[in-house]
Amino acid sequence: MSNKRKTPNANAQQLLFAQVGGICPICADPLVYTKSGISQYQKNYELAHIYPLNPTKEEEQLLADEPRLSDDVNSIDNFIPLCLKCHNRFDNPRTDEEYRKLYALKKQLIDEENAKNLFSQYTIAEEIQTIILTLLQVDLGSAEEKLELTALQIDQKLKNDFNPITKRHIVADVTDYYPLIRRLFSSIERDTPGKFNVIAANVHAFYLNLKLKVTTQEEIYNEMAKWLYIKTKQGSLDACKVIVAFFIQNCEVFEYVAE
Repeated sequence: MSNKRKTPNANAQQLLFAQVGGICPICADPLVYTKSGISQYQKNYELAHIYPLNPTKEEEQLLADEPRLSDDVNSIDNFIPLCLKCHNRFDNPRTDEEYRKLYALKKQLIDEENAKNLFSQYTIAEEIQTIILTLLQVDLGSAEEKLELTALQIDQKLKNDFNPITKRHIVADVTDYYPLIRRLFSSIERDTPGKFNVIAANVHAFYLNLKLKVTTQEEIYNEMAKWLYIKTKQGSLDACKVIVAFFIQNCEVFEYVAE
């Protein structure tokens, strides 16, 4: 018995459009366009089923061992907006390699959406905003103290799903900024005893919940930085990544990886 296509409602379609940022996730072409003299946007995409709505016998065999994002082929988790050209190319003929790529892409989009849904549940202390402002003004060239650590110490907390460039940034941020941030938190603790423990516990709780929502450590690192960026409204994602690196070294984020 064949499946009947159920088109997502208007709200779900807006969500799907926003997930891909209004561009085709395969070729990066805009999903809408305008014409001279016409003020309204024109649609340049279709909602593609990642796992086919009614797979042929060949497609069933091809995808038999592949993971699926939902048992319901009409779930929004199985839909993704593609430009007309890429949708046609994806469907004709369908290949396991292209399926895996689109599956992985959609899985990442779902993880990011789940992470954003956590943002509103966790507040950020005003003290972190103050620390971020200090980071934006500090001159590292005049800094007298740097943390003495080896890359191995950081590697013990970072899994292989981190790309080498990101891992290098984290090591550098910890080496350059950890002593300064530790002193700033110590000053906060002197003024308000117990405050750092509250902040650290909140960061750790957010990390633990995020860990349930997203797949890789690198995604957790990026989503935690976005969380700080959105909540502090300080306008520096790089400074927020420095804060996350501090909490990685301080053990609120990531556990030691057994060798």
